[in-house]
Amino acid sequence: MRLICCVYVTIGAVIGASVFHSDGALTEAIAEADRLDPGWRLEDILGRRARARMPDAINAALKVKEARRILLEDWPQEPHWLTVIHSTPIERRLHEDAALGLREQLKALAPAVTAARELARLPEGQTEYTTAGNPYTTPLPHVGECRMLQRLLTMDMADRLEADDAEGAVESVRAMLNVGRSIGDDPTLVSQLMRMAIDGLAVDALMRVLARCEPTEASLALLQGELLRERGEPRALYALRGERAMYFELLERLATGALSAEEVAEGHFQDDLAETLRRTANAQEFYRHNQAVGLRLMTRAVENAKRPLHEQGPFWEAWREELLGLRSNVLKGRANLMVSMFLSSPDEAGAADQRAAARLGCGAVAIAAERFRRERGRWPESQADMSPDFLNTPVVDPYDGKPMRIKPIDDGLVIYAVGRDGKDDSGAIDPLVSDIGVRLYDVGSRGRR
Repeated sequence: MRLICCVYVTIGAVIGASVFHSDGALTEAIAEADRLDPGWRLEDILGRRARARMPDAINAALKVKEARRILLEDWPQEPHWLTVIHSTPIERRLHEDAALGLREQLKALAPAVTAARELARLPEGQTEYTTAGNPYTTPLPHVGECRMLQRLLTMDMADRLEADDAEGAVESVRAMLNVGRSIGDDPTLVSQLMRMAIDGLAVDALMRVLARCEPTEASLALLQGELLRERGEPRALYALRGERAMYFELLERLATGALSAEEVAEGHFQDDLAETLRRTANAQEFYRHNQAVGLRLMTRAVENAKRPLHEQGPFWEAWREELLGLRSNVLKGRANLMVSMFLSSPDEAGAADQRAAARLGCGAVAIAAERFRRERGRWPESQADMSPDFLNTPVVDPYDGKPMRIKPIDDGLVIYAVGRDGKDDSGAIDPLVSDIGVRLYDVGSRGRR
């Protein structure tokens, strides 16, 4: 008991003595952000978005909202037929009863499906984003709307495959990709993570299409270009710039009294924050210290996100270690509590962006390989084999910077990236533990029941 009391006395003395030296540190952190990334504050980001407002006629985000409004309110988040689709091997047709049930389900949702498919011609989007008093509580309804439409379009794609409508299935994949692209430059981590997830799910849908049928050259070439276009988007950079700006603004409002601690504390951090503030002689100094530390961390994260993806991995490892170091003992944990509360996951943006880029790149190379096979009568041996007629420039692995691997297998081809561990597992595809890739089938293995 005496030891515990001594620890808390020490914490109170250190924090209460205002040893944060926050004024100089914050000035330096602001100057660094201004120098490296001018216009980084939240008001600057929102101002640019307002000035660059997208015309309604081409804004995919508005079409997403329209399609979601049309959907039945009681439509389940995880429709039964979606589960059936995912449990069916990609090269096989659905069971006849399942195909019939899926068709009946989609008939009831026909107006929403029609609206959702119109997204195939809307590759640009801009969400509505008006920050709340606490930027982290700003509603993001488009996140759920995008997820729901992605599921609807997956069902539509599968239904069209059952009807042997190859062109319609490809159009559904394009619409699905644009559901993610409707998020545009939304400045939140949650939104951009959803976009990256939909990117991967669109490639999953593409794999199913290529494993079942042979769409036209024109439709495949169009989708290939759109996959490469999305691959080049700075999704993590959008997220990290926004997270940095929101964090800085939140701490600014706390330090100036525009927000109270009670308005921002939640969950298990609530008691920690109350206890820390009780033992802190100068709450404003505590907030300014956390503002400086968080801004410095996030500026480094933003700068890393500007690098080529295959160069980012080592930085994220060091970044996580530094973050852990800021809460490595009781004293540091108390002093840097706001950093722990709000900056525990920005590095996920980098990992998710690499994964999405790997999936998108593999999908684009897979389409090029399918186009090559049709014209040349064989699978390509490398990306160089397809250049320049089917692939203008090599698509590199976002993990090691080398060209995406191509490996022939018994009944087709695998295009893959090495994955987060950096090890080449010879095309053993498992995005969580080994390689990330796309599987292509020989024509004779496609579309079986």
